[in-house]
Amino acid sequence: MKKKFLLPHQTLFMRSPFLFPEKRFFIFTAGYGSGKTSSVATSICYDLMMLKDKKDREGRRPRLGLGGKSLGHLVKTTLSYILSDLENSKTPYKYNSKDSVLSVGNADLYMVSLARPGDIVGYDVCGFYGDELDDLGSVSMASASDMTFEAVKAVNERTRQVIPGFRSPYVKFATTSQGQRGLYRVVSQFNKEKTGY
Repeated sequence: MKKKFLLPHQTLFMRSPFLFPEKRFFIFTAGYGSGKTSSVATSICYDLMMLKDKKDREGRRPRLGLGGKSLGHLVKTTLSYILSDLENSKTPYKYNSKDSVLSVGNADLYMVSLARPGDIVGYDVCGFYGDELDDLGSVSMASASDMTFEAVKAVNERTRQVIPGFRSPYVKFATTSQGQRGLYRVVSQFNKEKTGY
């Protein structure tokens, strides 16, 4: 197995839900080339390991969510990092490309497009990751802001699977800030409502 070395900010992002169990939202905002996507992949692998042998209150498998601007983009970026890490560690997995589900041990990772917030239904997850949150939308600043805000709302509603012996459900986003777009609106709303993040 190859060793993996993380920079301090990547390690903090990975461990943040366990260092701050009272917080629900975690946002990693950094510039291009800072390792955001790699951090998301490493965090997901870490969480899959932490969920080993756990089940929810109904005896069901733990579920994580991963969203991005499109499924195609997730497959080429974040998922490729995850699969590489699993292969390097010789961890068995099953990937159902038709349904966009990766199964590792007793846990599943469901992948969704955040560009269609209305389609984020039917999933209950114990943790959700969003990659490149501020890249949602098209040319119009208003529509990009609205789409990001609606995606965060939809993700928050679906992040509710409780796993005994694991922390409460949480949401993590990694993104490059695109100025006053969706992330700005989300953070402004968190500050207005005094929602910790």
